[in-house]
Parts: sequence; structure tokens; C-alpha cells
Amino acid sequence: MEGLWVLAVLWVILSFVGKISKNRAGVGKGPTPDPELEIRRRHRLERARRAPEPERPASATEQLEAWRREMERLTGLRTGPDYGPMGKPSAAGLPEAEDVEDRESLEVEGDTTSLEVSGVRAARVVVDQDEQAEQLVRRRTAVAEGRLSGRSLADHRRFDQAVRVVPAQVVSAGRSRLRTAVIWREVLERPVSLRDGS
Repeated sequence: MEGLWVLAVLWVILSFVGKISKNRAGVGKGPTPDPELEIRRRHRLERARRAPEPERPASATEQLEAWRREMERLTGLRTGPDYGPMGKPSAAGLPEAEDVEDRESLEVEGDTTSLEVSGVRAARVVVDQDEQAEQLVRRRTAVAEGRLSGRSLADHRRFDQAVRVVPAQVVSAGRSRLRTAVIWREVLERPVSLRDGS
């Protein structure tokens, strides 16, 4: 068993040393250049040396015009007032932006009034909260005294009759709600095949 451990440690050390030696051997070497790419690069450099320097336009307008002509030549599209957006000749010119633009203003003259002028103010209404408070106390006292006495048999019967009167629409709504509740119970309950035999 000890021999296997020694072999395993020796194998790990040797594989580590092998990786280090491979990394050191590859450090000085770069990727081998492709001969075709090297030839193409040399040809481009020679063409660039032989090509005459393009003339530089003197002003910014001339530079833009030269750039536009070069783009037309490369793309095959023509630009200008006589050509459409795809470089094809245009029979009908586009209307000027000013002709299409709506010149109506949405601004309205405002009605201004000066707030610096003091106008006639209405006299302030004096509110006496004490009188209202006294009336409120009297009302509450009357209601409390009315509740102090016990309920008579006639009061109970009157209340019972008021409670037992059920409007017809409440009854129909109750049946509808009962039907909906039964349907939901069937939907949410366990399937019939899985229910107990009772």
C-alpha cells in the first residue's frame, strides 16, 4: 500500500515538472507566420509606397464634396436634389420643410390682472363655536337618555319584524351564490374516483 502512495506522489511531481518544461520551451517561440499572409502584407506596403499622395482640398466644403463623390463612387448611389433616397433619379422633388410645416401657434394671449391692487374684501364671519358645542351636548344627552330605558316587548317585536323582512333580490342572489359555491366545491374537491366510499 505504501508503494502505491509513493508512485502516486512521484507521478504528480513528474507531471508538474513536465508542464513547467513545456511552458519554458514555448516562451521564446511565437506563432509561426503564414507565408501567404506575409506576402499579401508586403504587396500592400509596396502599393502604398508607389501610390501618389492624394491631393488635399483647401477648404472644409471641398473636403466634404470630395468625400461625397468618393462615397458615391464606392456605393454606386447618387445624392443631391435630383436623386431620391436610394440614389435613383427622382421625377418629383420633395416639398421644402417650410411648406409642410404648420405655422399656427398654440399660444393664446393671457388675461392678466394685477394682484397689487387691493380690492374690497367681504367682512369676516364670526363663528361662535360655544353655541354649536352646547347644541351638540344637548343632542347627545337626549340620545343617551333615550337609550337608558330598557327595551319593551313592542320594541323587540318591531325589531324582529324589520329583521325578518328580506328583499326578493337578496334571496335570488343567495341562491346564485349557493350554486356557485357548490360548483367550486366540486372543482376543488378530490376527484370522485379517489373519494372514500361513504
